[in-house]
Amino acid sequence: MRYRNLKALVVMPAVVMLLLTASSAGTQADAAMQRYLLARATYYTPTADGLRTFDCKVSADWKDFLSRASGKDIGEDHPAVKYLNSVNITVHNTLRSKAEVHWGETAPAPANLQDGTTKMREGIAQMLEGYFQSWNAYLNGAMVPLPDKSTNISFTPEGTHLAAIAPKTSVDEDFDKDMLLTRVHVITDGNDTVAMPTFTDTARGRTISEVRSEVRQPQTAPPVYITLAAKYQTVAGYEIPSVLHFEVQNVTQLDFDLTGCVVNTASPAAETKKP
Repeated sequence: MRYRNLKALVVMPAVVMLLLTASSAGTQADAAMQRYLLARATYYTPTADGLRTFDCKVSADWKDFLSRASGKDIGEDHPAVKYLNSVNITVHNTLRSKAEVHWGETAPAPANLQDGTTKMREGIAQMLEGYFQSWNAYLNGAMVPLPDKSTNISFTPEGTHLAAIAPKTSVDEDFDKDMLLTRVHVITDGNDTVAMPTFTDTARGRTISEVRSEVRQPQTAPPVYITLAAKYQTVAGYEIPSVLHFEVQNVTQLDFDLTGCVVNTASPAAETKKP
């Protein structure tokens, strides 16, 4: 018996295997995507429930902070403590990127403290802005993103992996077998950050409670270790931070209390009420 196309018959098993493998890979990719989308809904994302912004008054234990920073016991009557306790600090968080920090003096700082208080104001603003720039990504869904064409989701022996590439940015995320986000690696032009988030299971879903990060800025620099954490309060049905913990290992740490908070669920143009 002669076959008109013996070569085609010879390669046919390989073609069949290729088709089966491709089909299997496609099925696995679809399964990974479906698993991811279902898990995404388990994370608490207040912006998905209509939260647009919130505004809070900010306070801190300035005596404790200055005592630890100076290595001396600073009294409540110290001019720097008295000045800082008199300042009205507020934060306006848009939940999109960094927050806006406002510093309102009720009285000017003593003349001999002007330089120090200016640097303090700038440092506190940088702390709070940097804090919310990182924290907001967990509150607005950006850290567990809705997949698009730039996103690849796959199964791994440990769980699920998400990879996304945008201009000048790459993101890799690891989820365990329960679809809990355990590691985030972000590389940009001038920054290499590995973050290890911790979530607390609440009635509203998995709520971010702590993020420990190793940051290199620029990428070739020695690492800086930063810990962010939060406790929460309920305001108008939304869970927003009540205490912020900011710590740079071997450099500084400070807890901020957020009180008198007001949430806004209207469009940005309608925002009028702030503390």
